[in-house]
Formats: sequence, structure tokens, C-alpha cells
Amino acid sequence: MESREWMYHWPRFLSPYRNEVAKFIGIAKVHAEKNNMRKIICPCTDCKNEIAWDFDDAFKVKEHLVTRGFMDKYEIWIRHGEEQVDGPENVVPTQVEDMVHDDGSVEDKIDLEEMLRHAEPEVLMGSARGLNNFEALQKAAKEVLYDESKGCDSDFTTLRSVLELMRLKARHGWSDTSFDSLLELLQKMLPRPNSLPSSTYQAKKLICPLSLGVEKIHACVNHCILYRKEYASLDECPTCGASRYKSNSNTGLEPSEATEGRQRKIPQLVMWYLPVKDRITRIYSNPRDAELMRWHEEGRKKDGMIRHLADARQ
Repeated sequence: MESREWMYHWPRFLSPYRNEVAKFIGIAKVHAEKNNMRKIICPCTDCKNEIAWDFDDAFKVKEHLVTRGFMDKYEIWIRHGEEQVDGPENVVPTQVEDMVHDDGSVEDKIDLEEMLRHAEPEVLMGSARGLNNFEALQKAAKEVLYDESKGCDSDFTTLRSVLELMRLKARHGWSDTSFDSLLELLQKMLPRPNSLPSSTYQAKKLICPLSLGVEKIHACVNHCILYRKEYASLDECPTCGASRYKSNSNTGLEPSEATEGRQRKIPQLVMWYLPVKDRITRIYSNPRDAELMRWHEEGRKKDGMIRHLADARQ
């Protein structure tokens, strides 16, 4: 039996994995047609071979396998045309110690793409849908780190290189400051030009183009007001008189005096506001999720029978 390592150990949002998923769907279609079926059973971690999709909706199976991954221990596709065969050759290593590549490196289970599981499936599947950073992510997945004529391995694209470095950062608990220093040094060591990010911020921005906006609003240290709207330009709280900014303990100057030059004003308290509009847009960007969000209004039977909590009187 051919190796099924790609099912569980390859980065799911990169093209090699998606190509294998496309082959799987082709095999599943052939098996379904032999059994006079026009449906494909989905083996993702949520459907678990219990839900089947029409051929016209085969893209949903691919979407699930890319965003969610395969269900555990499904190396033998018994629901998609393969027969169960007992034997040691069917055992696929699952321990970190067994995940050894040809180059001797060991892969751990800290897969950064898992962090993107609940991100927009259309981004992972290859459709931008208005997300500005998709092109940068797509380019990074294809572009080698530096010129191959100077010795760069074609497998080390910008995206893979950043993912590997971020994995090391997470595994060893490196701070952002130390990681900044490492990236700066690597940029100088690698042949020019190279596409390695120069800071942790740029690295995170590259691999997480799906992040949602956050608005930081200064607040009174005593929780009296938020410095917004009519209070946006104030330096002191009109209620309790507390300073908006921290004083300079080194010079003993008041905040207004300490910041006359190039010194930065540091607020005493900051509130992080997560705009709801962006998050609702994100939820409805996936057609399947949007359909489920509208189920109570459009899909629920309303015949007076109680089948769901929504059918009960308030």
C-alpha cells in the first residue's frame, strides 16, 4: 500500500496536500460510480464517514479535508473502495519520535496550519474572496527563499521557511525580541536578495493573513471613561482628574512635559475592542457556515411541533 503519510503529517494549506486530496476525491468518485451512487462520503474529523455529499458538492469534501483534516486512523480507505488488510505494513507511525524525514530531521506535532483550522476555508482552498493578503500568502508558498542558483533547496519556499522558524520559536519558547534578532542575523547570512521576513511581526503577518482587526482605546486608570469621541483629545480624566499617560519616573517630569520631545506617550490603561462587523463578515464568508447560521429562519420546520429549542415558546 502506498504511503499515506501526507494525510496527517503534511501541511494542509499547501498545494502538495491539496493535490493528494484531489486524487482521493477522484478515487472516491470512481468507487461511488461502481456502486451506482452519486455521493462522496466525507472522512474529515467532523463528518467521520457519516455524511455524504453529492458529486456537485464534491468541493465541500475537499474543503473539509483541507480545513479540518482526515479522521484518525483512516489510512485504509475502506469506505472509498479499499479492503481492510491485516499486517504490519498498514501501521503508520503516530509518535513524534517516529516522524523522521530523509534528511534526518524530526518533525514534531506543532503544526501551525492547525492554528488556521477555523479560518476561512476559501482562503485555504485558494479563493481570495476579497482578502487582500491572499496573494502574498500564495506567492510565499511558491517563491523559494533565495535564488536556487546560489544553492537554495527548491523545497524551502518563503512560507515553509517561516513556518519552520515559527515552529522552533514555539517549541523553545523564544521571545519576540530574540526572534527578531535571529531573523535579522539570518537575513544578513543568506545570499541577497532573499525573501526572509526581517521581524516577528512580518513573519506572523505572512502566515496569518486572516487576522481580524483590533482597536486599542485608551481608558482612565480608574475605569471612569474611555478616551474616545468627545474625550479623545483629553490628557486627564474629567471625572477623577487622573492622568491619561504614565509619568516619566526617570526624569520626574509630568507626562505633558516628558513627551514634548521624541519620547513616546504611554497610556496608563488600554482597552482592546474587537469590532463585531469584521467577525460577522468572517463567519458569513463561508457559504456552508452562512447556510447554517440562517437555519433557524430558513431551514427549521414551523408546524407547531416541538423538535428544537427554538420551537418552544419564550
